[in-house]
Amino acid sequence: MKEFKGMAAAWVDLLAAKRVKELVFVHPATKIEDDVHLPASIFRCTALTKLYIGTWWFPDTSDLPRTAGFPYLQELGLCNLITKEQDLAVLLDRCPVLEKLLITRSRWPVCLRIQSRSLRCVQVTLGLVPEISVDNASRLERLLLWEAWGGGSLTNMSSKITIGHAPKLRFLGFLVPGMHQLEIGNTVIKSENDDYKFWGPQSSGIGKVNLKFWKEAGPIECIQRRIKKLVLREFRGKRNELDFLKFIAEHAQVLEEMVIVMTHGFLPSDNVGAKLRIFMASAKWANGCCKMMVLKSYFGGEGTAWCYPRGFNFSIEDPFDLSKCLEGKCEAH
Repeated sequence: MKEFKGMAAAWVDLLAAKRVKELVFVHPATKIEDDVHLPASIFRCTALTKLYIGTWWFPDTSDLPRTAGFPYLQELGLCNLITKEQDLAVLLDRCPVLEKLLITRSRWPVCLRIQSRSLRCVQVTLGLVPEISVDNASRLERLLLWEAWGGGSLTNMSSKITIGHAPKLRFLGFLVPGMHQLEIGNTVIKSENDDYKFWGPQSSGIGKVNLKFWKEAGPIECIQRRIKKLVLREFRGKRNELDFLKFIAEHAQVLEEMVIVMTHGFLPSDNVGAKLRIFMASAKWANGCCKMMVLKSYFGGEGTAWCYPRGFNFSIEDPFDLSKCLEGKCEAH
């Protein structure tokens, strides 16, 4: 291992000397041992515009020179990394033009504070994330989470997301009620701010669509007058799913499109798809012009429904819209 550490440091020195611009630097170990430390000389790679590092202990930044940093770095991926909160803060502070940040498979609880004038997209996936605080992010457009859990016990895995100053934020999700706690300070989302997209795959409790929750909530302004598109993935034809879709159809007055994606193994043309179309035909749609599409899942049984390059692709207007990635027959109600 000592030999490997020496080789890793030598590689980083060579890459810095070559002024490499794009780098993926992943330790070959399947798990992070105590002595698997990323060489601090990585900060000498000042020409980098894209950097992905994985399966390392991140170096201590307390002795880092003030001039050390990544002045040209635009895209950063931290994969299967162990890092202290203060070191993560220092790293982000030393990336003045960073636009895209990915934190995935974190083995250490991540408390992320976003204070950046350059970040446009932050994605946090498959890891422990007790808290995300957006304090001042004037260019942030997307804050995307996928299976980001809190750092508590199995019975209390709550994660807190606090939104402060983020005037350009349009996409926020996926959030799971009961797990993710959302705070938007004193900001009031008024009717003219209907560009926000908050997507939670479940409505009450993990893994269940609870119609009782929605009915007891009474008239919900955003459902009645704001929601223009609804996507329900992993549809299995259960009664609570059908009731939820019917509830939305009969209350969402400006809904233009309802997309139902069958769970893997089901097809729009099978009995479940037929049951859905018959059931939804009985609904008294609040907007008679709304289109309903029933799609086949594009993703395999063990695959994930999220792809981080899609979130980073700003040419895609809506990163949550997987309609163009999906195969299957579309049905209009």
